[in-house]
Amino acid sequence: MKIILPILLFILLNSQSAVMGQEKHEATDHIVFTILYDNTSVADSIIADHGFACLIQSGDRSCLFDAGRISEKFMANALTMDVNFSSIDQVFVSHIHGDHTGGLFDLLDRCSKPTLYLPFTYPHMRNEPLGDRADNDFNAFLERLKPLVSEIIREKGPVEMRHGFYTTGTIEDQTYEHALVVPTSRGLIVVTGCAHPGILEIVTRAKELMKQDVLFVLGGFHLISTDSGQITTIARRLRKLTKYVGPCHCTGERAQRIIKSVFREDYVEIQAGTKLTLDGGRLK
Repeated sequence: MKIILPILLFILLNSQSAVMGQEKHEATDHIVFTILYDNTSVADSIIADHGFACLIQSGDRSCLFDAGRISEKFMANALTMDVNFSSIDQVFVSHIHGDHTGGLFDLLDRCSKPTLYLPFTYPHMRNEPLGDRADNDFNAFLERLKPLVSEIIREKGPVEMRHGFYTTGTIEDQTYEHALVVPTSRGLIVVTGCAHPGILEIVTRAKELMKQDVLFVLGGFHLISTDSGQITTIARRLRKLTKYVGPCHCTGERAQRIIKSVFREDYVEIQAGTKLTLDGGRLK
């Protein structure tokens, strides 16, 4: 009996992991990505500022990924780009830093109580502002959010969201960050906030979790302080993991140039105001 129980536990755990890799839903092959907040912008009418936010539209529903740094700037960009707040039924916060949560409360005020996905935990709150309307007490932060959402989901492991999206589960380093994964027929799309745990680690986690190749990785790669040689190594390794790449926000201009030199025509420019469409498994 002592031998049988561990074997049964091993089979159960591996079957649960395998289920995450199976496509429970038909692959979503028409998705629109709208960058609402980034360090640079495509036009003067779109405000550029340090931070990140991306709206992901699938059918008639939308998921907001992060909410920029300053609420007024985030909301101005959202209004300029004609965001339909009523269609947002999921909000995903990659990690609890002010440049990703600044517009969260004003956004939720305009939505119809979406489901909110937060990292499992966040131990280092003392010196990390949560945005212009939040305070530094995480429990108080959660209590302020509860009336604005239908549910707050904070799971350590991966979670299947609505519309066939997934979380990677919280990757534990100093920031306890998680990333968003969107399966398509041509591969996975991985959206990162800052990739504090490491962009290679996040992409590898998504690939292993879903048992699929990666098509496109976009968001902050957090390489602004990384030396050029290490960036080149990361870019070459990333080239083996994904077809397309779109680094922005905290990646840094030097790192962007190096990554672009490695990916060439498969490098996608990302700025506030950028709209990308995945149609039939192809980026446009």
